Amino acid sequence: MGRAWFIALLPLVWPVFFLKHRLDPQTWAGSAACGGVLAGFSGISIALRVFFPGMDAFAAVVMSTVGGPVLVAVLMAAVAAVLAKVVLGDDLDALVETPFPLTFRAEGDRKLKLRVGDVGCGYTRWAWYMGRSHPRGTGSFADVRAVEVVDVPKRRRVDFQGGRAGSIVVRPGAAVRIDFGEPERAWLFRSARAEDVARVVRRRVAGGVEGQRGL
Repeated sequence: MGRAWFIALLPLVWPVFFLKHRLDPQTWAGSAACGGVLAGFSGISIALRVFFPGMDAFAAVVMSTVGGPVLVAVLMAAVAAVLAKVVLGDDLDALVETPFPLTFRAEGDRKLKLRVGDVGCGYTRWAWYMGRSHPRGTGSFADVRAVEVVDVPKRRRVDFQGGRAGSIVVRPGAAVRIDFGEPERAWLFRSARAEDVARVVRRRVAGGVEGQRGL
C-alpha cells in the first residue's frame, strides 16, 4: 500500500517543473510529455490494480510501464503543442512585448539555439555528452552594443567565448551578429529568418535596457 501511494505522488514532480517554465510556451509540449509519462506510470498502474485485478502479470507490467505512459504522454504533448501554437500565434512582432522567451534554432544546425528573454539572451548548442566541447553562454541586454544582419559568404568555423567556450560551424547565408563590445564576445547566429530574429533582439534590447533603467 505504501508503495502504491509513493507511485501516486510521482506526478507531483511535474507541476514544479511546469511552473518554472510556465511563461515559455515553446517548452510546454516537452513538459507535458514528461508529465504524461509520470501520470501514466502512476495512474495506469493504480487503475489496473483497482479495475483489472485479474489481468495477466506480463500484460499489466507492459501497460503500466510502457503502453500507458507513452499513450498519456503523446496525448498531453499534442494538447500542449496546440495550446502553445494558439498562445504564440504567427505574429512575431506581437510576441516581442510579451514576457515569453523566444527560442530560435540555427539554420543548418538544429542543435544550436538562440534564446531571447526579457533582460538577456542565451546561446547554446546541445550535445549528448558533456565531454564534447560545445558553446554555451548568456549575455545581458545592457551589454549589447549592436545587433546587425551580416552575410556569411562561405562556410566557416567560429570560436565562441561565453560561459563555456567552443566552436560552431556557420554555413553561408544571412546571419545575426550580436556585439557585446568585445571581439571575442560577438555572437554569430545563422538563420533563414535573420531579419526577424535581429528585429526581435533589437526591440527586446531596447525594452530591457529601458526597464532596467526604470528600476
